Amino acid sequence: MTTARLVPLEELPSLVGEVFTIDSFRITEDEVNTFEDVTGVSYSYRIHANDYPDGMIEGFHSLALVDHLSVSLVRPDPKTTFVFNYGANRLRFPSGLTTKDELSYRLEVLDVVPRGDGYLLTYDSSITAHGADRPGMRVEWLTAAYPLTAGTELRSEETVRPTPFQPKVR
Repeated sequence: MTTARLVPLEELPSLVGEVFTIDSFRITEDEVNTFEDVTGVSYSYRIHANDYPDGMIEGFHSLALVDHLSVSLVRPDPKTTFVFNYGANRLRFPSGLTTKDELSYRLEVLDVVPRGDGYLLTYDSSITAHGADRPGMRVEWLTAAYPLTAGTELRSEETVRPTPFQPKVR
């Protein structure tokens, strides 16, 4: 498993231009089924089953992984910094992804601009099937990072619900 690079809040601007990658992981059929059951997407797939390849990973499923994959690579230090998703620009699903595909994840830090006493970070993020000409998902993703204020209580690792998804990194 890749270990996240922890970055102090004041050092975030130094990340501009850096690229972080996970070279190989998979999304299992069970993970696809869980996502479809939770979001209700499976209903439309069953109706149009012949239009989709076996094991297709829904585009928004790949988008939902961006936060998890990104923080497994690089993140502001959670002991001193509060970070939240701020939004997305230019979201595209240029090609299909399936559970049969070996996948890679790429995160490039495009910009880090001051915002109040914190920063707004812009990333170019993509998930691509090995051997594909185009990514299956590409998004310009935004996060905001601010210093923790005095008295802010952090959740301990014991109180954070574990995630069943762990990218199988080779």
